[in-house]
Amino acid sequence: MLSGVYWNIGMEMDANQDSVILERVMTKRGELIIAGVCDGIGGLERGEIASGYVTERLLSFFYEEILPRHKKKGFKRKIRKALLRCLYATQRDLEQFGKQEKCRLGTTISMVIVWNNRYLWCHMGDSRIYRISWNICRQLTRDDRYDGKLTGALGSMPWTKPVIQTGHLFPGQGILLCSDGFWEKLDKKKISDGLMYTAIHRNEQIDRHLKALGEYAMRQGEKDNMSAIYLLRKKERQREGVYGAL
Repeated sequence: MLSGVYWNIGMEMDANQDSVILERVMTKRGELIIAGVCDGIGGLERGEIASGYVTERLLSFFYEEILPRHKKKGFKRKIRKALLRCLYATQRDLEQFGKQEKCRLGTTISMVIVWNNRYLWCHMGDSRIYRISWNICRQLTRDDRYDGKLTGALGSMPWTKPVIQTGHLFPGQGILLCSDGFWEKLDKKKISDGLMYTAIHRNEQIDRHLKALGEYAMRQGEKDNMSAIYLLRKKERQREGVYGAL
């Protein structure tokens, strides 16, 4: 797997309320990865606290829940249940913090766990997860928006069960997670062209391609915080070091 991250405060923002997590561990059964993008709700107070806390909880969840279960049967089913428990507890923590501090706060969450050729994704809010298959970009998530307003998130909003689904990731395919500031000005063709697997052979190349997409979005007038993580499953001949950097 290749991976890269993009995180930018944006053109006219005072702070970046997005938080990201990317953790990769090699086990005896192969590599295990967790990646996530959380976008603190700008219309509420302390969005950066909400997004940061959720990514911290995901990091703890990765090491305390995912890694110990990786070698056991029924891994996918057990992780789904454990993730729901984690997010429900996180929701209650954010609600309690809001009551204590007399404030409202919340964050979107779009995350993925990858092992072998499988992945499990979880989503609430209007950050997005795309699967890019060679030159085709498909949005896996549905935006939790109605009439321009966010209808699903972790935090001050009433608890709603997040969407959790699974799939297979084949060689040459990738998973993109991004906040709305990243995707608002980018259509699917622009994303798929910018992250074409034939042009990516090293981790640092993903960083540069994500940055190029982010800068294009800013030239189109995007002013919001921008965050993105891209995971690409290499083809057999697409090993790091085989090709020169582009």
